[in-house]
Amino acid sequence: MNPTLSWGSSSGVSYFEYCYDTTNDNACSSWTNNGTATSVGLSGLSTSTIYYWHVRAVNSFGTTYANGSSTAFWSFTTGGPPGAFVKISPANSATNQLLNPTLSWGASIGVTSYDYCYDTTNDNSCSGWTNNGTATNVGLSGLSTGTTYYWHVRAVNIFGTTYSNGSSTAFWSFTTGIPPAAFNKSLPANGATNQPSNPTLSWGASSGVSYFEYCYDTTNDSACSGWTNNGTTTSVGLSGLSVSTIYYWHVRAVNSIGTTYSNGSSTAFWSFTTGSPPGAFSKSLPANGATDQPLNLTLSWGSSSGVSYFEYCYDTSNDSACSGWTSNGTATHVGISGLSNSTTYYWHVRSVNSFGMTYANDSITAFWSFTSGNFVFTYLPNVIK
Repeated sequence: MNPTLSWGSSSGVSYFEYCYDTTNDNACSSWTNNGTATSVGLSGLSTSTIYYWHVRAVNSFGTTYANGSSTAFWSFTTGGPPGAFVKISPANSATNQLLNPTLSWGASIGVTSYDYCYDTTNDNSCSGWTNNGTATNVGLSGLSTGTTYYWHVRAVNIFGTTYSNGSSTAFWSFTTGIPPAAFNKSLPANGATNQPSNPTLSWGASSGVSYFEYCYDTTNDSACSGWTNNGTTTSVGLSGLSVSTIYYWHVRAVNSIGTTYSNGSSTAFWSFTTGSPPGAFSKSLPANGATDQPLNLTLSWGSSSGVSYFEYCYDTSNDSACSGWTSNGTATHVGISGLSNSTTYYWHVRSVNSFGMTYANDSITAFWSFTSGNFVFTYLPNVIK
């Protein structure tokens, strides 16, 4: 609001006088002596206002008006501050906002640049403003969870400053969201042993969760190379695990604000150990290749640790296979009868539990054989004397 009025020189001038006002009446209520200078700087003018001005040259013989007439006033209009505008988003008092929100606002006519500010103090002021050029949005980052922020925007040009929403105190607020609530793993218990090869991992609920992710591996390094999305379900069934193996597992709850690890830490992995199939054992009797065996004999074998039950089979086909197996409970022997004379039989035993099978003599094809004897039965009738 400090324009310079200027005009041409006038021969014979003693001094110039100028005047200006806001009334379009081809007159001035007062004139100001400017000496012989052909320009003058004004100040303190009002914005968006039409001013009317004139100059005259004076000496002892008379007065000459610029542009040949006492009514030849010229006019100019001062500029105005940027036009009114409003904030857009986040909406005032919005909650559950991201930690990297975008502040946005409408356009302002005549703007040279926008300044924005934000802080966590509800005092209708800002300690510092940041220039954003002419862009009508700005992305923030690094905000704290569960925190209320207060923000404002102003449009600036050489004529002044216009605050959004019509007031320098019209701050808007938004509150950032929080990550999912704390929760804990449930099963298998940490350090559990003798677990099945298809266990179910389970954990507690977490308020505010969008989805859970779980991971498991066999490396005790408090880390996972990959996480699997499990939706909002709080359990998952695994399968195909190896026997006699220690597994390490973890769960985390995720939402748009952040991630919460079960049991309070990203390194709070739990472990469990899968069970083992029954222990090794061997067949005992009849000895492999035994001959002249009775037609009703007993098959026997050693014990097997961790066994749930034994199964045995026998037939006359030397093909390292059986068409059917018979459960024998946990007994380590079984009597068979009705065998045929002079016949070779092939037999095997296996121990079974929920984790697998163990074949006697360490192989599925380690069948033993025995051959029955040739027994002739003679009938002797009673003799009556």
